[in-house]
Amino acid sequence: MKVYYINLDRSPERRAWFTQQAEALGLDLVRVPAVDGRELPAAELDHWRQLSEGNKVLSPGEIGCYLSHRKAWEAVLAGDEKWAFIAEDDIHFSRNAAAFLCDDSWIPAQAGLIKAETDLRRHEFSPTSWPAPFGHELRRLKSTHLNTGGYFLTREAADRMLTFTERKCEAVDGLLFAMRYMQEHRLKVMQIIPAICIQDTYMELVRTMALGSLIDEERNAGRKATKQTLSTYARIKREMKRILMQLCGFIIRIFRTLTRKSIFMAVNFDEAR
Repeated sequence: MKVYYINLDRSPERRAWFTQQAEALGLDLVRVPAVDGRELPAAELDHWRQLSEGNKVLSPGEIGCYLSHRKAWEAVLAGDEKWAFIAEDDIHFSRNAAAFLCDDSWIPAQAGLIKAETDLRRHEFSPTSWPAPFGHELRRLKSTHLNTGGYFLTREAADRMLTFTERKCEAVDGLLFAMRYMQEHRLKVMQIIPAICIQDTYMELVRTMALGSLIDEERNAGRKATKQTLSTYARIKREMKRILMQLCGFIIRIFRTLTRKSIFMAVNFDEAR
């Protein structure tokens, strides 16, 4: 199975670090030169923003990431293998990730997308599980689980996502793994549990790598620049809405757990195995 990893030309240190760990695992690497959103003309950035639903102004980094993943999907579609793995260059692989990345015989026929990473938070999954190598399991993802550091997809899924995003530009992790968009693209999304990769920003034990997220840095800077000062009434209203949403979510989780429609769990990273 080929591993298509996305890397900016201006980030050679990330390329060297990612290549070193991937070669140690014996992975079949294909570099996808990332689209640098900072280098896109203002007119092109505005074009892509017009395809957004307008919930927020997409940053150049978010647009570049969106276009980079589309490049990776095009590369997968041009290949002849059923499954491929898409990686961003800041992920850490678990020690046994090669078992998943060198053979696709473990993947259920009904799967279209498989999320291989985790943000260490709790998410909703199917009560049914499928076996995977080394005591891992696969479960159907039934709630939003963002980030696109590492995921498997079929050629058919790459084709569907390219079509799906022809006239839709949003943060790419939402397009793939936000519940509302999963309902639209209708790919069966599964999760490897425990996860076999994790982005550097979540990797507390190796934070000294300081790879960080280039997109998050830009996004946070943009939020600070556009942050508005709310009135006392608006702050109270926002807090009450947050509490109500949490209460509704708690009731839904209890109901779905008791009726055995779902399970809710945090996905650990398989570093220690």
